[in-house]
Amino acid sequence: MVQLLGSILVLMTYRAKGWFFAAAISFSFWVLIALVSVEIMMQWEQPNPIEEIADEAAV
Repeated sequence: MVQLLGSILVLMTYRAKGWFFAAAISFSFWVLIALVSVEIMMQWEQPNPIEEIADEAAV
């Protein structure tokens, strides 16, 4: 596999490709975890409609 970086051609060996794909998969995995965490926190912060009704009834 030949990759063009600027004006320099870099020949990637199988070992380099392995490390590159391992890093890409790891990065993608951590991005996925971050997105899921943000979604969970957004759901957690939304008020529960049942609790809102109970609060209004108590007042």
